[in-house]
Amino acid sequence: MHPRSVYVPLLAFNLSQALDEGSVDALQLSRLGPRLSRCLFDMLIKEAGSPNSPESWLRGDTWTKLLAAEACLEGRRDYVRLSRFRDVLAARVAFRAFLRTIGGKNDDYAVVLPSGRAMSGEQIFFAYLMLQYCERNDGFNQTGRGLSSTDWGAALRNSVEFHRAYNCTQLSVGKKSVQCEA
Repeated sequence: MHPRSVYVPLLAFNLSQALDEGSVDALQLSRLGPRLSRCLFDMLIKEAGSPNSPESWLRGDTWTKLLAAEACLEGRRDYVRLSRFRDVLAARVAFRAFLRTIGGKNDDYAVVLPSGRAMSGEQIFFAYLMLQYCERNDGFNQTGRGLSSTDWGAALRNSVEFHRAYNCTQLSVGKKSVQCEA
């Protein structure tokens, strides 16, 4: 990606057509939502200085607050600043867009697995969200590590919506021990 450029995932154009036609596959929001959110967040945090200056438009106290929110989140420390915070926000935005899109019709997206286990639409959303970052990407922008990251585990661990969907208990591995105000 070139400096000062914004990458818009190709799926965004598919969704805009679906919105125009009035039929949205809400589960695609588990793919598109985080990708667009991550692009916008990266643009605002990393690339939104003045056109001829490498300086960020954020003031020092704002950086301090953002880094404090990042430090509160559980998960592996990364070399990319605010990556866990970005992923938690991306998951939250995508899930809320999913809920608005399905309009309370959670049962329309429910499935029964061959084992007999029933999964709600909300559970399927989070399964799709995690799967997209586990899948191998053989495309143009493939890197050694790809999009797969333990930070998505941290994003889900820090998601109240994920805990509600899967009914995580206080003692479960998926449950966060500290509540952040992110």
